[in-house]
Amino acid sequence: FVSATWHMTDRLNFTGGLRYAYDRKRIESIKYASSDFTPAPGTTSTFVDSSRHWQQVDYRATIDYKITPDILAYATISKAYKAGLYSFSIADNIPGPAQSGDGVPTVPPETVRNYEVGLRMALFNRAFIVNPTVFYMQWGNRQSARRVTCTTGPSCPLGFNLQVVDAGDIDVYGLELDSRLRLSRNFSLDASGSLTGVKLDPVRNGGPFLFPDIPRKQLSLGGTLNVPAQFGEFTVNMNWSYT
Repeated sequence: FVSATWHMTDRLNFTGGLRYAYDRKRIESIKYASSDFTPAPGTTSTFVDSSRHWQQVDYRATIDYKITPDILAYATISKAYKAGLYSFSIADNIPGPAQSGDGVPTVPPETVRNYEVGLRMALFNRAFIVNPTVFYMQWGNRQSARRVTCTTGPSCPLGFNLQVVDAGDIDVYGLELDSRLRLSRNFSLDASGSLTGVKLDPVRNGGPFLFPDIPRKQLSLGGTLNVPAQFGEFTVNMNWSYT
């Protein structure tokens, strides 16, 4: 990972970063004959093994500008990556070598590209801090757990198993706001909230809903009181949240 900042002027900065990732995963799995699994003829079990690797270059670029000493505007674009993984069940009546190596299916790597603009404001001698942010995130090959039906038996007692799959591409967009108002030296109020929208392909996603889901509306309010004492300080904090 490498990152650097270029101070273009006394108000304008550019920050860039690169990250290289290399991931290797190996799997070894064995399944024995049972009421819900039949190994290849002439055997009592099936052994499967495989090894895969993934590599990716991620990046981040941010430009920020001080509109005033108390107000900073910024825009950023970034990319993140999550390695692929194994998520499969050993098939009946097929020898292990035929299911090993490249025969073992994998879930492809997950990628996220995030575009974000916002303000960072510390007003009235930092008595009022407010930070609005707008973002748009492109989430590719999202790895998600899904119910996969199977024959009820020792390895499938519920009639289904949870299996991680490629749930397709989704777009997540929204607005976030957090703020703090200092009413006195010892008392302050906090508030934060967000509105989030999602656009997805219901066919690849397995339905119109995300799993796990993303809250569409969030609101949090709080207050903090610091009470000085001879032997230290008491802090009283109260919070209320809605999701």
